[in-house]
Amino acid sequence: MQSGGSDHTGQRVSFKFGAVVSCVLTLLFWTSVSSAQTPHLVIQGISFSPASVSPGGSVVVSWTVKNQGSGTASASTTVVRITSSSSSAAGTNLAQVSTGSLAAGQSVTQSATVTAPSTAGTYYVWVIADNYSTSGQTSAAAGNDITLAPGTLTVSGGSGGAAVALSAPRSVTAVRRERT
Repeated sequence: MQSGGSDHTGQRVSFKFGAVVSCVLTLLFWTSVSSAQTPHLVIQGISFSPASVSPGGSVVVSWTVKNQGSGTASASTTVVRITSSSSSAAGTNLAQVSTGSLAAGQSVTQSATVTAPSTAGTYYVWVIADNYSTSGQTSAAAGNDITLAPGTLTVSGGSGGAAVALSAPRSVTAVRRERT
């Protein structure tokens, strides 16, 4: 179907009605998609205690999960890891904490007690929101779910997996003395 009109200079302009409807519908679709309410979980206020512990000792980690998005976050799982890297949270989940549904702007404070590594050294504590991607976040929002706690965890004392050097004489000579 052809239609027409005039542009701002008075020149006659023709266009296809179907093409205009298609453009309008596309614009309406993208406007509704971009304004959809989505959750965005972030970890805030991580702390741990003690900062120095014996190998295999207990460490209490606390944090807040906040939904700073515009939509409600479905229930998810937050995990805690301790690694030897300050740039990677790759490792084993030492604790898994259930995080209930969070409305936009809502937050919840959580904590877990984890076991320190069995080898002496300097370690880093990580808290990861929505570890199994169940909250309904977009991939862009999920990109900042991994948060490093400030400070380091020092594991020292005990054997800590450190080698212990023992020395002994190379040979032993037995001497028998008689009583006089």
